[in-house]
Amino acid sequence: MYTSGVMAGIGPIISAGRVVFLGGVLALVLLACSRSGPTFQWEGTWRGQRPIPNAGDNPTVAATLGRVEVTLHPNGTFDLFEAGLPKSGSFHVHEGIALLKVDRFLDRPIADQGSAAEAMNEELRLTPLEDGALLYSDPRGFDREPIRLERLSATPPDTKS
Repeated sequence: MYTSGVMAGIGPIISAGRVVFLGGVLALVLLACSRSGPTFQWEGTWRGQRPIPNAGDNPTVAATLGRVEVTLHPNGTFDLFEAGLPKSGSFHVHEGIALLKVDRFLDRPIADQGSAAEAMNEELRLTPLEDGALLYSDPRGFDREPIRLERLSATPPDTKS
């Protein structure tokens, strides 16, 4: 008799505890969803122009040397054209920044170009800006000033497999 009275008194407490627990779980799920927000759409082609002072009298050469164009493929690879030279490799996103690792330079593996080339091969960075553009930076590049890149297309023209 006493046991059933105690259990009857504990029942609402247990139910209230379940409600509080489920409410806490729901609050955590909503908090996680609100923080993740919409994801940035990295894939596509992006282009920017680095100013090239003292480029001589040929504006075409200056434009080519200053152009930075990167295509990010859905499979995590990229193609980059910078300072008139092609590069390619893989990328991943870490803490909201895309990190690009160059695997090939002038269509040759970085590993085949010697230890100095490998030592200079630090990850390139793409940081999204509030207006949807990207900020490109190369910590080991010849010009370490970040370059603003605008989206040219939302999907890569030739997705690699």
